Amino acid sequence: NLAKVQTIIFDKTGTITERESSQVEFVAQNEGLNSEEVQMIANLVRNSTHPLSQHIYHFLSQQAKIQEIPLESFKEISGKGLEAKIFNKIIKIGSSQYVGIPKNNNDYTTKVFVQIENTAKGYFLFHNTYREGLENLTSSLINQGYDLHLLSGDNKGEAAYLERYFLRPEKLHFNQSPQDKWSFVNTLQQNNQSTLMLGDGLNDAGALQKADVGIAVTDNIAYFTPASDAILDAKSISYLGGFMAFAKKSIQVIKWSFVISLIYNLIGLFFAVQGTLSPLIAAILMPISSITVVAFTTLSVSNYEKVIKNAFNKK
Repeated sequence: NLAKVQTIIFDKTGTITERESSQVEFVAQNEGLNSEEVQMIANLVRNSTHPLSQHIYHFLSQQAKIQEIPLESFKEISGKGLEAKIFNKIIKIGSSQYVGIPKNNNDYTTKVFVQIENTAKGYFLFHNTYREGLENLTSSLINQGYDLHLLSGDNKGEAAYLERYFLRPEKLHFNQSPQDKWSFVNTLQQNNQSTLMLGDGLNDAGALQKADVGIAVTDNIAYFTPASDAILDAKSISYLGGFMAFAKKSIQVIKWSFVISLIYNLIGLFFAVQGTLSPLIAAILMPISSITVVAFTTLSVSNYEKVIKNAFNKK
């Protein structure tokens, strides 16, 4: 399936951006946050595997020592936000619409808003750090003939920057809900496009399942990852072009293996029809055929591995 892929779709946050390296700042509204509210927010986001939640927890843990507090209730709405009851108070964190703040259509920055007991406390502002080698990866995949797309639940605040990786603005799709991502993949498949989806969280679960090949990208294999065909260490995402090339070469090896096997069988059949194939010759041909195919596949795959590894290491 990987060898048949024509279109590759990337999620943004946590997939092509660093989980641990995003710069975070809190912009306070009204009276801001007191120490108890910092603890409440930290304990809420620590229960979510969403990259933005992980960034917030990391940011808060650097500001204060976080104490574990049991949640009286917890709810996570994919693509919108989190809600919990802590210290008998309702806390919500997520998009502006989710916490009841009017959306500013001219604001394209990434923000996560905080509301405690129906009072807006402010928002966390994010500045993404993109994974090392991303530009070489996308240019390599484009040169191999793949059609690349970006599907992000975030706004288009970094669209101009991302064009350097995906080259054309129409390949960038923002404000995508989980259902939007699934529908995008489905539309491509209806147009006979074989798809590969790379994502890291619940927002991508439907698209990962729908795609012909779904790869969950993770910074830590101990984290929860959505169901997918493969799990890829985020540090190895820059090798994706090599993996794709290797998959195509491996299919070629399999096809040639069938050809070699067929030739042996035709030779055996030729002598068998004439009645000149003795049991001794048949006993010799069978293991030689198997040994030849195994040796061919082993040497070919090893050779392709070295060639592809050298080619992509140079890039």
